[in-house]
Amino acid sequence: MLLRTLAVMTAVLAPALAAAQEARAPLDACALLREADALVLLPGTKRVTRTTTSDGAQGRESSACVYADAADPGRTVALSVQRFPATVPNDVGLALFSDYELEPVDGVGNGALWKPSTGTLIMVVDPDFITLTVTRTDPPATMTEVRGIMKKVYARR
Repeated sequence: MLLRTLAVMTAVLAPALAAAQEARAPLDACALLREADALVLLPGTKRVTRTTTSDGAQGRESSACVYADAADPGRTVALSVQRFPATVPNDVGLALFSDYELEPVDGVGNGALWKPSTGTLIMVVDPDFITLTVTRTDPPATMTEVRGIMKKVYARR
């Protein structure tokens, strides 16, 4: 009877434990945003350089990945992922953007917000706060193309 109870408990708890371990996996923004993605968002770019940073201060984790056009470093694609502790409400990141004009975006995660003036798509997927920013002016990034790459980022997390 004890073995059967342990087997049932293991079957019930295993998915929850696996999910908890996955949630604690180290953040790697460059694993989520790949060079091929950056090249799609920077048309005409032949080569990009990549910079990555990470931080674990104050109980939150963060990781950023920036791809820059090697010929024009002002043209960039940047992904930032912040993971807040469970004790922090998952809309805390959105508070950082409360002063901006944001447009709701459907079709990615649980919902996202678009800031057209900066080419930034913001998505909150508990426990992660993800921003994807495309800096280019000729032509400016569109919500549709940035959303397409964000869908790939979302699927990879």
